[in-house]
Amino acid sequence: MKKIFFLSVLCILCVGSLAAETVGNTENNVRYLTLDDALTLGLENNPDLLTARRNLESLARTEQGKWNSFIPNLSLNGSYSNTHNQDSNSWKWSGSTGISLSFNFGIPFQMNLKTLEYQAGVLEYQKLEANTLNTIAGKFYTLIAEKNNIDILVQAGKLAEEQYQQDLANYNRGLVSELTLLQSRYAYLSSQPEIDSAKSTYETDLNNFKMLIGISEDIELTGSLEVQKISLPEGNILADKYTEQNYDVQQQAVAVEIAVLTKKQSTASELAPTLNLSENLSFSEGTNGKAVDMNGSFTASISIPLTGFIPYSSTNLNLKNLEDQIENAQQNLTVTITETRNALSLLPDKINRLWNAVELAQLNYSISDRAYQLSLEGYNSGLVSQTDLGEARQQMTTAQQAVYETQNEYLSALYDATLTMNISIEELITTYGGTNDGE
Repeated sequence: MKKIFFLSVLCILCVGSLAAETVGNTENNVRYLTLDDALTLGLENNPDLLTARRNLESLARTEQGKWNSFIPNLSLNGSYSNTHNQDSNSWKWSGSTGISLSFNFGIPFQMNLKTLEYQAGVLEYQKLEANTLNTIAGKFYTLIAEKNNIDILVQAGKLAEEQYQQDLANYNRGLVSELTLLQSRYAYLSSQPEIDSAKSTYETDLNNFKMLIGISEDIELTGSLEVQKISLPEGNILADKYTEQNYDVQQQAVAVEIAVLTKKQSTASELAPTLNLSENLSFSEGTNGKAVDMNGSFTASISIPLTGFIPYSSTNLNLKNLEDQIENAQQNLTVTITETRNALSLLPDKINRLWNAVELAQLNYSISDRAYQLSLEGYNSGLVSQTDLGEARQQMTTAQQAVYETQNEYLSALYDATLTMNISIEELITTYGGTNDGE
């Protein structure tokens, strides 16, 4: 019995352990999310991405069926009629079937156009996906920074409370003035509204983040604002390497191809001859001893449109407008390439400037933290006033907040850079992390 009891307890513990491993990142009905978890959920549940995927599937079906222009038109008709007068009353059945097919020189261009439209749809979805992931990452790190800010404010509040308790004890012993005590109490009590405001902002942003990744359950984000120095090459080198793979540039290049192909398709459809083939067969209840009466006809015809050759006709004007659309698309491509090169050429200076800001903020925090410790020692020794101590504490708090703010700005800039360069954050770090210039 003891062995059975021991084995039963062991099984229960094993099942509980497996259940805990299955749940993994949940505790007290709160789901803990890393950045990778949030990105995965965003890909699966983001409303904009779900809509875009359905639109892309529709374009894929259209592209797969681009050959349907060669499917003939088929028809089948049947009737059963009654003929009656004062001398007779008879029923008669009849039917007909037909097949027709039109060949136009614009069909090959139309098929290629559907392929290009699908490619444009793929690029649009990929761009939206990249933008969405970039937004999720940016919001994630912003929330981490807000959480850290709350911790900083709570810690500052505790320091202010400890100082107030110390001043209260010193006041009761006659060591500090009533004004000092009141100032200390005000500094302690005024910290709570700031904490409450930071918590309210965090909760609001967290709810918006849950909508972004498409979930409604309670979550807690886990992660840190760890930053790594990225050394990008010179702007012109960066522009030469990444301009063509930028999503905006790719989209405009496809737009030019679509405009050119649309012009060719319209010209072939509106000005070239069309070959029409048709076969019609009719059958009815036989007469004169026949079981079935059948009649058939085959027609082959050519249609030559002439309206498009008339100046200022609607067809002629439409073709002229398509030429303008080609020029506009080419101009937009040129502008997009120029804007993208400019954005890429500015990235190295921007990233370096933000990294310097991170290092400066960290140095400032180290100094302000040491200054507060010295002020606290001086205050306890009676050499520093309560006002100076409060200012030192506030400077330390502000400096610590600046560290997280600059780290968040730096990380956001890195993700924006990956979007402009059209590479992943992992590729950016692998290629340009540390002192590697990626050349």
